[in-house]
Amino acid sequence: MKEEKNNVLICRSIEEVLTLISKTLRTKLMVFSLLITAIPMTLIWFFTFQSQKDDLHTQVKQTLNIYANTLAVSIDDLIAERIAEVTLLSRNPIITNPESSKDEILEQMEHFIQMRDVYFVSILTDLNGNVDVHTDQVAYGMNLYDKPWFQQTLEHGAYISDIYMSPDYNSPVLPIAAMVYNDDQDPMGVIAPSFDLNYLWEKIDSFRVEQENIGLNGFAFLINGNGDVIIHPELDRILVDNYIEQNDLTTADIKQLAQSNALFTNEAEGTLNAIAPIEHQHGFDHDWYVVISTPEEEWLGPLDQLVERYILLFSMMLFMTMIAVYKLGESILNPVQDLVNVTTDFAAGKKVKPLNMTSYQEIDQLNTTFNQMVEKLEERELGHRKSTLILETTDNGVFAFHKSNGQITTFNATCEDIFQIKREDVLGKKVSEMAKNNERLRTFVEHCSLLSLDPTREVTTRHEFECHMDQAYRCFFASVSSLPKLDQPEEIDDILVVFSDLTEKKEMERELIRTEKLKAVGQLAAGFAHEIRNPLTTIKGFMQMLRNKQKQESLKYRKGNEQHTEQASFFPIIIEEIERVNEIVTDLLHLASTKDNETCKEIDVQKILEELMVLYQNTFEEHQIQLHKTFEPVSLVRGNPKKLKQVLINLIKNAIEAMAQGGQLLMTLKEEEDHVYIELSDTGVGMDTQTLAKLGTPFYTTKEKGTGLGMMTSYRIVEEMDGQIAVQSEVDKGTTFTIALPTIKDE
Repeated sequence: MKEEKNNVLICRSIEEVLTLISKTLRTKLMVFSLLITAIPMTLIWFFTFQSQKDDLHTQVKQTLNIYANTLAVSIDDLIAERIAEVTLLSRNPIITNPESSKDEILEQMEHFIQMRDVYFVSILTDLNGNVDVHTDQVAYGMNLYDKPWFQQTLEHGAYISDIYMSPDYNSPVLPIAAMVYNDDQDPMGVIAPSFDLNYLWEKIDSFRVEQENIGLNGFAFLINGNGDVIIHPELDRILVDNYIEQNDLTTADIKQLAQSNALFTNEAEGTLNAIAPIEHQHGFDHDWYVVISTPEEEWLGPLDQLVERYILLFSMMLFMTMIAVYKLGESILNPVQDLVNVTTDFAAGKKVKPLNMTSYQEIDQLNTTFNQMVEKLEERELGHRKSTLILETTDNGVFAFHKSNGQITTFNATCEDIFQIKREDVLGKKVSEMAKNNERLRTFVEHCSLLSLDPTREVTTRHEFECHMDQAYRCFFASVSSLPKLDQPEEIDDILVVFSDLTEKKEMERELIRTEKLKAVGQLAAGFAHEIRNPLTTIKGFMQMLRNKQKQESLKYRKGNEQHTEQASFFPIIIEEIERVNEIVTDLLHLASTKDNETCKEIDVQKILEELMVLYQNTFEEHQIQLHKTFEPVSLVRGNPKKLKQVLINLIKNAIEAMAQGGQLLMTLKEEEDHVYIELSDTGVGMDTQTLAKLGTPFYTTKEKGTGLGMMTSYRIVEEMDGQIAVQSEVDKGTTFTIALPTIKDE
């Protein structure tokens, strides 16, 4: 990594030097050319531009104010028309007739809406605000007395509300209401058609359409006296944005801008804004303002065109001068520029070809030196890539850290996999810091004593150790050595750690030893069991004969002495102990039994588990054990079903005994990667690491009357089926046994 950085720095240094040379020469030539042409042209442009800018600003102000006032007058007329229409509707003879039915009134209201597409719904209320007739059938049963516009209608006779967000329609609405009087001019109620805001928006949007026709992007919107946006092209801003607050204005500022016809510049959005008020009239007393907004850059476009013309003129004047300067610079700078380009490509990692330039002497010498440097750097880069490839593809873990500050400088992919941490999260960090945050790395560092190494002395250590990472057994062989500096080999630069994961190898060795032990014990058990079973049978037979004889004598002497009774009580105990020895012999025979291909059958594991659940249902209830099962459809396996059932019975019995005070037993059946997995997980007392290490050892047991042969037999049976048993346990938390059996299709 350091060598690569040095190469890049060398290339960048050469590039900067060459660029500086070319830039300095070009600058001198360009400055001279610009001075004789730019100063006069700049003065002329400045005074002309200021005059044009003032004239254009006056024109823009007049145009935008005309648009705004015209649009305001149009909205004034629209409001007057709406008040007249609602007033006319309130005087409809059928609506004013107290004898008219609701259906007749509804028909007139619907006819009114159909004839005028600017309304979308209408309601008729009594003087108390209760809705009597509604064209949309939504507001029946509602009371509108507390609505502000309803009170204003009672006071003025006809009224247009301010636009507000209706909770009933979840959208902005504009109610227009008028009092309804009978022939005697007595008030009967209030009729209120809701104005379709889309029609009002079309009026306001006419400005945008007109702007588009002339190639501009201006638009108009409507605000009320409080600054709330009530009509806007962007619907999500209606009754959400506040124009006054967004532009740090006040209500008085809005009125002043509207009266003075002054333009307001929105710096944040880069727009020019003209504001015109909507006139008050009978039934409409709201402060509404039309705002015309147009991009400032579009109205000031002529200024840009003026600048472009001056630039064009300036360019033409400079053209002839620049040609001469360019020709002169080309002959001097082209060779230098070619060298700069090649250097840039090489610094970026691209493949470059040797330069063959013939120019003046200095450039030729620089060209030769550059080609030699590129050749050497490419050789070094190739060697570095090979080293990196070997480092990343090796199965050994490799990492290094600086001897003085402990910062990690190398961390290969194997380290990422073992320590479960990304390389980018480690490089540049201290070993001690990362060890605090990562339990796996901390365990490894402690066993290798990396933090206690003397940075001033050369280190060369090799040792093998065992540890636990995430409660799992791991075995490593680590080599710790010092790395000297590249430029000063006598000084130590980094500490290199190379390690191999021997966990699988050690587990295979243990499994081989355990298998050999099982085989030896099985052979020994077979001979031992056959030798002691026959004497046991004889002893048991004679003891039963003596017991029967004793019973016959006891019938003759029912009132016999106490000694006779005491002797009779010994026989059941002796026979019971003989039965216990016989059971041990039976377990030994099971252990010694070999794999019998004739008894192998296709086994439905789920069926066996279901049978065992029924068999032990009462036992679970008696011991207050809750059974949970998760069975997935699985393939058949091959083996002896009776022996597999024996294994599962042993594990279930162990789980019941481990949960003497009750608990939960989880049975899981699933299939993954051509193997059927049977898991039995309990919440019992669990096992410590010492017990787990000796699990399956003959005659090792933690039970009072156990023999230690049950688990050994279970291991033997599962191995005969080409399967494996895995155990995970934690004290006071429970134990999980996992049996993995190959499916038939895997065979």
